[in-house]
Amino acid sequence: MTVEQGMEAQCVTLYRGDRRVLDDVSVRIEPGSVTAVAGPNGSGKSSLLAVLAGDLAPASGQVRLHGRELRQWSDRAQAWRRAVMLQDSLLSFDLPVATVVALGLVLSGKGDAFSESEVAEAVADVLDEVGLAAMAERPYTRLSGGERQRVHLARALVQCRRAIPPGCLLLDEPTASLDLKYQRELLRLARAEADRGAAVMLILHDLNQVTAVADRVLLLAEGCTRYWGAVAGFFDADLLSRAYDTPLDILHRTSEPPLVVWG
Repeated sequence: MTVEQGMEAQCVTLYRGDRRVLDDVSVRIEPGSVTAVAGPNGSGKSSLLAVLAGDLAPASGQVRLHGRELRQWSDRAQAWRRAVMLQDSLLSFDLPVATVVALGLVLSGKGDAFSESEVAEAVADVLDEVGLAAMAERPYTRLSGGERQRVHLARALVQCRRAIPPGCLLLDEPTASLDLKYQRELLRLARAEADRGAAVMLILHDLNQVTAVADRVLLLAEGCTRYWGAVAGFFDADLLSRAYDTPLDILHRTSEPPLVVWG
């Protein structure tokens, strides 16, 4: 089925050298919803995001953005419609935090459409949301790893909110460098973006975070789809134990989300 809004990967197969890292994988990222991608290390999660972001070309299959093949959009036109936060966002320039976040407006292709005061207000608002308002003028290179992660989240949020609606937001392991407080805040912000109408996909390692944010889940293992569907069906002990090659159990708690524990 073609998604006329949002993004979709259809039967994507990807090789890195002689190794097949994605094998006939499909996923839909729809406006107003959050799609979580889970799976063990080396299962193809980041490779899938790179294909959706246009950084890697699949050997077969299609990626569609707002109903058109991704390759039919120019890089600039893609940036008008989707924002990406990578697992490792390298930036070696000693730019102030606020300037790094403002790059999201440049990437959205709409930086010239705003006055200096409007840019400053947009940046200040999102820095406040990610808990970095007091660091707006601090050089980016002097931040901790978790703080840098939050800067790039802010940049992606600014870009997504100025995208041609509905914007698409792709986040690669966004909670990896964050402490518990900011993991919770990031998941809340991702959920809030979907509630604003964005199509959100994020890669998660903590399976118990899935219930906090996601509407649907894609489970990958060895480059193959092991599950794709609603969150409720994802919490299956046999399914997860096979995918992660380790005994896992599910605790079903009254009036609480299920909890994944070691079996």
